[in-house]
Amino acid sequence: IMLILIGTIAGLGNGVVLPAFSLIFGNLVDAFNNPNPDALRDEMTRLSLIFIYIGIAAWVSSALQVSVTYC
Repeated sequence: IMLILIGTIAGLGNGVVLPAFSLIFGNLVDAFNNPNPDALRDEMTRLSLIFIYIGIAAWVSSALQVSVTYC
């Protein structure tokens, strides 16, 4: 039962990735409205790091979901 629980939680985490990506991408597009180049660079750096974190989370949750499913 523990493997099923871990797989379910990992599947939920994997399912959250696409909506999170869409929200952050919307913020990225909205950031282009800032006329200040320094603020734009800072916002792009922050959002790029969030994209990396989302990618790592997707990788971990996907790997957990698949590895637990085939145990």
